[in-house]
Amino acid sequence: MAEPPEDYKQYAAYRSHEDARARGEFEKAAAQAAILINGGAATAVLSYISKLFENSSGYLPYMAAALIGYAMGVLFAALMLYIRMIASQQFHNYWLKIYLDQDEAALRVMKLGGRMHKVSMLCFMASLLFFILSSAAISFGVIAQLKGA
Repeated sequence: MAEPPEDYKQYAAYRSHEDARARGEFEKAAAQAAILINGGAATAVLSYISKLFENSSGYLPYMAAALIGYAMGVLFAALMLYIRMIASQQFHNYWLKIYLDQDEAALRVMKLGGRMHKVSMLCFMASLLFFILSSAAISFGVIAQLKGA
């Protein structure tokens, strides 16, 4: 990583670029992980459901609920990626406004970026929550079938 420049305006430009680069790497990795986890689980459930149709099992309602939950997890992970992209742009705009000596405008875009960041974290937590709830639905289905057997 390069050393920060001495001049304040150059430092603002430097920070803008460094923040955007680091944030982009994190956002991409987190969203990809959430999409892969939920998408992989949904694929496994779909594969299992095809076998259940052959046996007309009582697992189907639980599997359907889990599939919807995993799909919601993918949706929230994708929303997280989109919202983080917007937040990243706002943080970049903050440093641009600082560079252009527009302090009031800088504060407004920083607040907006902060709110978008919080929303993206809520989307990430929602994605994980849907994964947990969907996995619990499958577990309840297995337990219900074991009690009935």
